[in-house]
Amino acid sequence: MFLQKKITLLNYKPENNKFNAVFKYILPFLLSILFIWLVGFFFCNSLRPFQYDDSLGKYIHIPGTVYRQRSEGFAATHKGLFGVNGIADISKISKKKIVVWGDSYVEAHQVGDKQKIPQIITEKLDQRGLGGQLICFGVGMSGDSVADYYFEIPKYESAIEGIVAHYIVITGLGDILPDQATDNKKGIFTSNPLLLSEDNWKPRFQKIKNLFYKLQLSFIWKPLISFPATIAQLRFMPGKQSRKVNNEINEKSGDVYSDQFLIKSWNYLLGKLKVQTEHPLVFVYAPTVPEIRNGKVLTASPKNESIELFIKIAGTYDVQVLNATESFVSFYEDTGLFPRGFANTEPAEGHFNRYGHAIVASIIVDHFVNKKNKQ
Repeated sequence: MFLQKKITLLNYKPENNKFNAVFKYILPFLLSILFIWLVGFFFCNSLRPFQYDDSLGKYIHIPGTVYRQRSEGFAATHKGLFGVNGIADISKISKKKIVVWGDSYVEAHQVGDKQKIPQIITEKLDQRGLGGQLICFGVGMSGDSVADYYFEIPKYESAIEGIVAHYIVITGLGDILPDQATDNKKGIFTSNPLLLSEDNWKPRFQKIKNLFYKLQLSFIWKPLISFPATIAQLRFMPGKQSRKVNNEINEKSGDVYSDQFLIKSWNYLLGKLKVQTEHPLVFVYAPTVPEIRNGKVLTASPKNESIELFIKIAGTYDVQVLNATESFVSFYEDTGLFPRGFANTEPAEGHFNRYGHAIVASIIVDHFVNKKNKQ
């Protein structure tokens, strides 16, 4: 009798027990949300909130924030003042400064702060006994172009003391051609008429993006704005998928432009850039080589003729152009590794990996030190 009552009590489940609903529905829901948040926090790109910088007259990422990149590479970038990554306040450092300019290749969210071109340059200068005198920092944002550098070089020289040289990283002819589409049109380079101008670009949806960033809900924002495109990319049937053509190659090849057009455009551009600073101005050309096409590794750059023309014209303005092609190819031949690509992307595609950053940094350091020794 006693045993029967005990079994009855153990099996007792009150029909109106409100805790049943909590454990059956609400708790699993909350645990699921927590799991999604944790996955999003560790494995999704975070948002990049902006603020306006009066001294530079442009929007920069909010200093003190940390951007996590997960879709290409796996790294965190710490945002500093003046839009400088990896350095909290470059203006408080009294050393002479080398500036590296570029777009997303210099912004370099795909690698950690210590693996970016400017930080590697600083490290290599220190190894050569110049660390007490010099430091390097980068100014780069996805979508930036040569038109942005034209307007920003004098602004940075005014806001930050001690700048002694400027290196501009370009990865294709589209970076130095007029009439190119950009993600954020702050500086514009047009051909008809030949003109460098500014468009008062400002980021959209900043208040709500800042809120999502503070709540660590970046993984919700991206799907919201990219939902239509994401649906279009979904595949529900197995089978061969055609590989997309690299649009950057087509857009930046320069093949559709006549030599006359290139000469006119580049004379205008270089003439304008040269008067923006009294310090050395150097371009670093880092094309997409080696690259993989049709299952083969190609080491020849399809842009050699046009870039040689740019190098020739630049020389008339006392502007040097350093070509990273041979260094990239030699690195691949010696190691079998590519300067682009990550474990979670296609090999030889996309932005510089840590090897690419190290190669470009070495090229800049060698050039700067050799020139310094000759003075």
